[in-house]
Amino acid sequence: MKTIKINFPPADFIKESDYIKIKRIFNDKDKIEIKVDTSLHLVPLKGREDLVAVIFGNLLLA
Repeated sequence: MKTIKINFPPADFIKESDYIKIKRIFNDKDKIEIKVDTSLHLVPLKGREDLVAVIFGNLLLA
């Protein structure tokens, strides 16, 4: 997780395993912006050196 902003200023958060925890009281019109670390990269397929998978962040692009 790169940054989390709530109503623009950066918010403090705690990363727990695959989740994040934000301690605050939310209001109905709060705007939440989440930026994650992503990059486009290639992963060779096992048993097929001539083929690769295209990965964006942790998503396999088909």
